[in-house]
Amino acid sequence: MALRGRKPKTVADKIVEGNPGKRPLSTMVPAPRQGEMICPRSVMNNERALAYWNMYLSNAAPGHLAPIDAPLIARMCLCWAMADQAYEDMEKTGMLVKAPNTGLPIQSPYMAIVNRQTEIGRKLAAELCLPPAQRNRLGVHDAPENDPTSHFFDA
Repeated sequence: MALRGRKPKTVADKIVEGNPGKRPLSTMVPAPRQGEMICPRSVMNNERALAYWNMYLSNAAPGHLAPIDAPLIARMCLCWAMADQAYEDMEKTGMLVKAPNTGLPIQSPYMAIVNRQTEIGRKLAAELCLPPAQRNRLGVHDAPENDPTSHFFDA
């Protein structure tokens, strides 16, 4: 059963907005422990998933991902890898295939795999705040010194 209503705002967002509800803010949730991100065996055994794993870990902002996020990142990487494989298989057979009983054209079964794995991967990425719109929810990050767009953010 899904949760109802909007996602709760972070304590940082409430502080920025001046705590509009005037309720006490709970900052009791400790930051996750930092350490080495251990790649699960399921990802290590899949070349595509391992490539996604390496890409996400090498491009994530320092401190953005913690070892506790490893299972979610692993599942997301496996989703992208499965979607890629299904897409390649669909390219071989086409988007429409003949139904076994009637011979009429039907949607390729690979299309359902691509769509489902992409949807799961998208949701996991949003939970980990990886897409740009989700990263903005985390707050302002310092721009690199050689960033050509940094002058847009000067106050």
